[in-house]
Amino acid sequence: MENPKANQLIKEIIKSVDSKDTEYANLASKLKEIRTFALEEQNPTVVKALRLCAEHLAENNNFLINIPNDEPIDEDAENNEITHDANESLSYFLNLLLDLNNKHNISDLKEFNKKMMNYA
Repeated sequence: MENPKANQLIKEIIKSVDSKDTEYANLASKLKEIRTFALEEQNPTVVKALRLCAEHLAENNNFLINIPNDEPIDEDAENNEITHDANESLSYFLNLLLDLNNKHNISDLKEFNKKMMNYA
């Protein structure tokens, strides 16, 4: 994100997640705060990602979305998902927000958005 305050909040959340000292309910409210900065920056992919993530954390009290696989999808494979620790996946998601000029980060955010919308 472009806003330094938003980036500082994201870094604080990442530090909390990486230290395994994570209260997901608190993270949801912090993500909603960061979302206001994304609204100001008029970045719909990030706005949606933050909303979906906050809702997901509030509903599940955990981050149950795997990191998108960057390998080509093998149609014959049973399961193309690679399972990651919830904190690792959430940390990866949050780190994507720190460099939105990277087209791969935007692509991964869009993939996270799809996964969060389809989560049942």
